[in-house]
Amino acid sequence: IITRELWEQAQLLLSERNKRAVRAGHNQRIHRYSGLILCQQCGRKFVAIKRTWQGKERVEYACNSNHRYGAEYCTPHRVSEEFLDRLIIEELKSLKKSAEENWNAIAKSVQNWASKQSNVDVQIKRLQERIAQLEEDVEGILMERIRDKGNAVRYDRMLEKHEKEILLVKEQITGYQNMEIVLNKKRMEMKTSIDLIDDILDSGNLSEANLRMLLQEIRVNENSDGKLDIEFCMKAAFRTHCDWYNEVMEVIDSAAELMVGNVDEETA
Repeated sequence: IITRELWEQAQLLLSERNKRAVRAGHNQRIHRYSGLILCQQCGRKFVAIKRTWQGKERVEYACNSNHRYGAEYCTPHRVSEEFLDRLIIEELKSLKKSAEENWNAIAKSVQNWASKQSNVDVQIKRLQERIAQLEEDVEGILMERIRDKGNAVRYDRMLEKHEKEILLVKEQITGYQNMEIVLNKKRMEMKTSIDLIDDILDSGNLSEANLRMLLQEIRVNENSDGKLDIEFCMKAAFRTHCDWYNEVMEVIDSAAELMVGNVDEETA
């Protein structure tokens, strides 16, 4: 009746909503970022608020502590859905660029590995010969252990050392034999990720399924100057970086291996 892809997206949404206790009122829709945004100051989730200005409706997310109990419980920081969408789109573009660089690097590694295949075969043969020698040594140690029972502990240590080396050499051989398979598998996984990001970018909008598939959490903190720190915690391990935006969504500075940056949301 429906495609497997659509069914899997539905299961993801149901699972994520249950895990994050996402609810909606009667005859109200669940907003896309519901349950995903966390206030770093009080630890409460952000709630969606509909606002109308000049006849146009927009959705904002505000700290639930401030929304329900006032400024004495938490600062009145809020962020618009449109602004978050724009930030995530820019983040996806950056991820796509990194993924393409990784894909090209893996492709190059596959080519280099293929060109060295004859050398790899020689190395595997040497390792197999080493295993044969170690196994022959083990047989000799066992015979000595039987004849010299008084030094059994010493022979046991020798046997343990040989067995560990045999295991290590076998792992090396497996690594050599499977390297091309592993590299190609990683390459295909990377290509799938790039295609997924392309699909999201080409669609022109972010669905709730997209967000819950990509994001673990969004952390928001308001600084003393009124600017926001917005941290996107992805569901996969990516290089952490920081982008600083001005009020017209232009990146004015960037830094790698940092977690968050000041984001001005005055005009969003």
